[in-house]
Amino acid sequence: MAEHGLPQLGSASIEEYALSAAVAARAGGDSRAAIERAAAAVSESRTPLRRPHLVFLLAIAGGVATVDPDRSRLLFGPDSWSRAFLRLGDGLRLLMSGRILDSKAEFHGALDGFRATGDR
Repeated sequence: MAEHGLPQLGSASIEEYALSAAVAARAGGDSRAAIERAAAAVSESRTPLRRPHLVFLLAIAGGVATVDPDRSRLLFGPDSWSRAFLRLGDGLRLLMSGRILDSKAEFHGALDGFRATGDR
C-alpha cells in the first residue's frame, strides 16, 4: 500500500478514485476519509494529471491537494490549458490568503491562457 492508504494504483486509477470520492462527498454521508486519501494520492502522483480540473473538484469536496509549487508544475503537465488552470489555482490561493492585488495578475494570466486555447 502506498502512503496515502490506497493500493498501488496507476495515475488513471488514482484520478478515477478521486473523482468517485468527490462525487460521493456531494451525495452526503461521511466521506472525509475518502476525500483525504484521494487528495493525498493525487498530490503524490508521479505523472501529469489527465484531468487537472479534478484538483478543483476535490477542493470543493473539502480535500485540498497539498503540493510543493515546483512539483505542481509536474502534476499539471506542460500543455497550455493545464498551465492556465495552474495559474487560476495560484490566483485563488493568493486571493484566499488576502493577497488580492497579487492574485489579479494570476487571474489575468489564466484568462489569457484559457482564451489562447480556445476556451471561453
